[in-house]
Amino acid sequence: MTSRFVNLALFVNTLALLASGVLLFATNRAQDAWLYGLHRYLGAALLVLLIPKTRIIFRSLARQLSRGKWLNVNTFAAIFLAAALVVSLAFALGWTLNLLPFYLNLILYITPLGLHWYLAFALVPFFAWHAYTRWPLPKKRAPAAAPRVLKLSRREAISLLGVGILGVVGIGALDALAGQTNFVRRFTGSRVVNSFRGNDFPVTSSDAPPRIDLASWRLRVSGRVARTLELSYADLLALGWTTRTATVDCTLGWTSTQNWRGVSIADLLERAGVNEHAREVEFRASTGAFATLSLDEAREALIATQIGDEVLNQAHGFPARLVAPT
Repeated sequence: MTSRFVNLALFVNTLALLASGVLLFATNRAQDAWLYGLHRYLGAALLVLLIPKTRIIFRSLARQLSRGKWLNVNTFAAIFLAAALVVSLAFALGWTLNLLPFYLNLILYITPLGLHWYLAFALVPFFAWHAYTRWPLPKKRAPAAAPRVLKLSRREAISLLGVGILGVVGIGALDALAGQTNFVRRFTGSRVVNSFRGNDFPVTSSDAPPRIDLASWRLRVSGRVARTLELSYADLLALGWTTRTATVDCTLGWTSTQNWRGVSIADLLERAGVNEHAREVEFRASTGAFATLSLDEAREALIATQIGDEVLNQAHGFPARLVAPT
């Protein structure tokens, strides 16, 4: 493979990885499973492309050393970019193959998959700077010369096909190796942890949950409604309960499915007399955190007070927690 081909393929592949990675934060629906498959495939193709890229890096460093010009910002940025990319991929592979503990207690108490995407976001400015400073400038031509058209040679086309085939083989190998591990994965790649075990599953926030004074706590429904509702904890429990089976799929790489009990948002909106022109519902927590759902999504959601047969504990949001199955 020529250096030109490898660099261009890496550039396109990395852009696609970043784009698909960002999109994965917006969905964990089963119909979007193909997007997770695409991201995994692009990661395998990246591993393949890093093999010839390593030779290019060492040749470039050798030239810089021979000229005594290696001590500059561009070189250090390129070295950091390459090293951080390798470490990010190593964390993802270690998580997939169960070679790393569930949590890593480094600077942050975080999963290896979390470190993978933290590093990925940190790489963005270095990737942009590296591409900007190393992008080949067009050669000067006579005014009458025709513009140069980027063409793919037969050799480069065969090489690109080879990268694609090796990427497929790599995905198959990773799936086979991951299948030998002692954990079950969801289609998102997240490990299934303690499903249907009440409060016994990881928390989704690193912040210490607040202690709520039930005497003063109120659930308030206001806005574009006919009447404002203000319910105490006892009032909420007195409304009866609805059960929803919903999956928490955390961006740190674990997932857990639970039976949640509580009051449906549809019931609360009906009691408050929601305006027919309302389009969305905003939820605000005692911590100041908030989420916005469309009216249709909100009607499928639940204000949960129990997980299975257990009352929510403090870590999981006592006295009440929003659960949105969609």
